[in-house]
Amino acid sequence: MRKGKQLLIWFSCYFLIFSALFYINDGRVSGNTNDGWTELNHQSDTILKYVKQEHYEEASKILEGFSEHFLEMLNEEKLTMKELQVITMSYDDALEAVKSTSLSKAKRIQLVYELRLLMDAYMKHEDPLWKEMEEPLLLSLQSLHISSDEADLKAIESPLRSFIGHYNTVQPALTVALEETNLQILHSQVKYLVLMTNDSIKPNEWNAHLEKIEAQLVVIFDEEESTLADPSLYWLIITMSSAILSTLSYVGFKKFRGHKQEVVNKKNRRRDQDN
Repeated sequence: MRKGKQLLIWFSCYFLIFSALFYINDGRVSGNTNDGWTELNHQSDTILKYVKQEHYEEASKILEGFSEHFLEMLNEEKLTMKELQVITMSYDDALEAVKSTSLSKAKRIQLVYELRLLMDAYMKHEDPLWKEMEEPLLLSLQSLHISSDEADLKAIESPLRSFIGHYNTVQPALTVALEETNLQILHSQVKYLVLMTNDSIKPNEWNAHLEKIEAQLVVIFDEEESTLADPSLYWLIITMSSAILSTLSYVGFKKFRGHKQEVVNKKNRRRDQDN
């Protein structure tokens, strides 16, 4: 009977742990289920496809619908002023991409992709599109390294434009996906990199700063911040831990009390035998 109770208690502990893990995994996969964001995400994807196919008129019509849908959703969503500013700027960039005939196709795609990454970031799922930008960012940074006998600004103009272009594309999505600290560190590093080009470049300092940016990018792209930043997950872990600790303490107390009673019974039996 005692073994049956212990088995039931251990099974309950296992069930609590399994439930916590299921909650974590399910939360990562399902992400944001808000129909408003889902529709905006779908529209941004359609706009990007049209721009890639050079169907700019169709893309423009979808973008108009995007604007109307977003304005309607503002009545329900509580966005910060910063979020509103970031979304508005990304929308303006996408609008320029579909309207301006002076832009190259590559530039148009880049500007619309910025909005696409931002909307996808609001879905908060396990594999956000913004993480696909890790490779182009790191590759463009690597091409910026210069040797000790080479400090020609013209030699790094093209790769620097490439890196800044990639960074500007992903930055709006990062404002949604990252904690403020990591975002500000990266942004300050990129701004300082641009400032360094105003003076004569010292290769050692330049390369050292590039390595700092690379290290920060690795932290950002490899870190699971969405899980760490979820307050409900902290509460779940605390609740589960308390329940498990209480259960184990109860088991230990029952075992101790049973052992103590057994010792008392043995002493009583010996006393009876002596008498």
